[in-house]
Amino acid sequence: MNRFIVFIDEVYYRRRSVVLETTVPLEDLFKKPEDNTQYDEQFAWDRTLSRLKEMQTDEYNQMVEKHF
Repeated sequence: MNRFIVFIDEVYYRRRSVVLETTVPLEDLFKKPEDNTQYDEQFAWDRTLSRLKEMQTDEYNQMVEKHF
């Protein structure tokens, strides 16, 4: 999961697009630990999920177009 998070961070920082095809909703790609011991991973995943959702917006895609 860490490599995926770093990949999405780079795509986001560089204002690029990414296409994902999943069999489950994005929210279900990372299972939250019930004992709350992996706080850092949870925080990183929440940030990644937020970025993935932002990358689906028209505003983000307009920024991508302007970047080229």
